[in-house]
Amino acid sequence: MAANSAAYEAIVRAGPRLNQLQQVHAHLIVTGYGHSRSLLTKLITFASSARAIGYTHLLFLSVPLPDDFLFNSIIKSTSKLRLPLDCVAYYRRMMSSNVPPTNYTFTSVIKSCADLSASGIGKGVHCHAVVSGFGLDTYVQAAFVTFYSKCGDTKAARKVFDRMPDKSIVAWNSLISGLEQNGLGEEAIRVFNQMRESGFEPDSATFVSVLSACAQTGAISLGSCVHQYIVREGLDLNVKLGTALINLYSRCGDVGKAREVFDKMKETNVAAWTAMIS
Repeated sequence: MAANSAAYEAIVRAGPRLNQLQQVHAHLIVTGYGHSRSLLTKLITFASSARAIGYTHLLFLSVPLPDDFLFNSIIKSTSKLRLPLDCVAYYRRMMSSNVPPTNYTFTSVIKSCADLSASGIGKGVHCHAVVSGFGLDTYVQAAFVTFYSKCGDTKAARKVFDRMPDKSIVAWNSLISGLEQNGLGEEAIRVFNQMRESGFEPDSATFVSVLSACAQTGAISLGSCVHQYIVREGLDLNVKLGTALINLYSRCGDVGKAREVFDKMKETNVAAWTAMIS
């Protein structure tokens, strides 16, 4: 047990660095821990974080009969690292291995389908989620709202949203963002108002989408009210929120206000500078 613990600590110390991970892996094989499921799972997690996909796959193949935890670990990692093709491939391997999926499986793989704009694959995943009993899972449903929105199918996104028995702030944000990104700014603002009427308090992500919708539709009054709320509540003027405010004021012709927001931002990026310059 002590040796196993020491090996685990060695993996953690190596972190997402390929050379160190390979050295630890070699040591595990020599010391007889080369087939430890828990240790290999940790190695796989760090290897995927290092974007060493070939090595990650070799590690994965060395595990006899991978369980749902291992599959979910690699599916989640590849999705988070924006490696959608690999994520979908591991999902398909999980299905062919008859390993039962979890809500973590679906939230990760549908995100990758959205990144790929793979409408057909995503719809198949949606059917699988429903059949597997996750059709009403809050997080899974919110992920499907985002997926359909990114694929340009706002009607399907709204349909999924309306069927949710328990709507979370994540689901509301997904729908508002999806509508705005598809050029439906007025509808995004209507949904924002519905969210407030339903008793949900908006967060920073909500305001980024609403401000973008205001800029899109020229709703400077609502945008100014949102700005006042942000200041009054002491919300952190992060890069995304600051850029959304700059974009609002610039597009509505108030360059002075846009510059005021820009000067108050603690951190800026290319998007913020571009919004200010334009």
